[in-house]
Amino acid sequence: MSYVQTQPASPTAPTALTAARPVLTVLPNEVARRGVRSLLDGPGHGRAVVACPAPEEAAALLRAERFGLLIVSAAYGEARLAELVGESSRSDVKSLLLLDSAEPEYIPWIAAIPFDGYVMQEDLTPDSMAEALRRLERGKLPIPDTLARLFIRHAGRSRGTHRSPRVQLTPREQAVLGLIAEGLSNRMIAHRFGISEHGVKRHVANLLAKFNCSNRAQAVSVALQQGLLA
Repeated sequence: MSYVQTQPASPTAPTALTAARPVLTVLPNEVARRGVRSLLDGPGHGRAVVACPAPEEAAALLRAERFGLLIVSAAYGEARLAELVGESSRSDVKSLLLLDSAEPEYIPWIAAIPFDGYVMQEDLTPDSMAEALRRLERGKLPIPDTLARLFIRHAGRSRGTHRSPRVQLTPREQAVLGLIAEGLSNRMIAHRFGISEHGVKRHVANLLAKFNCSNRAQAVSVALQQGLLA
């Protein structure tokens, strides 16, 4: 095996996201691996990190071991990323895509893979990484503003060519969808409507089923394509 595991440099307990599970990083160069590792296992974070530069080995690790988070580079391309995210979803592992740049030509295939969040390598700092992890823990979508604008632009261009029948939503599902698009968690949506969190989860599950999506970000993207969100 060509992967390296480091133990946290601080005794600080991990957050709920990792729940004492290590973070798996799949990054193509040593500079990126060291940089991300320093953000994750430094003082105040307390996350063990497993660095695995080979996507094939990383997929096997996801099947064999328990991780709290997958951080993977966009440099590996669509097919390998889709495989890794599929494995992480089956193992209930959150996935965070690390991009060198937000090139418009990459957006269609990046948007089609259900990542749980996105970060730009050039913007990575201890604070920005911590904020991305906090958003993941709260069920929100970490995404840089530049990338979000490109996603919305891509969804707008796709509306005219999208051939799937328009999804029919109940008024409550439409309202929940709007709050998901704003980045609210299930708990926050429940508080907004004065209903139980379990009730919100049921609405979210119905939305994912109707849109045939595996996560909230993908459902919002499809809803934008179908003109269901302004």
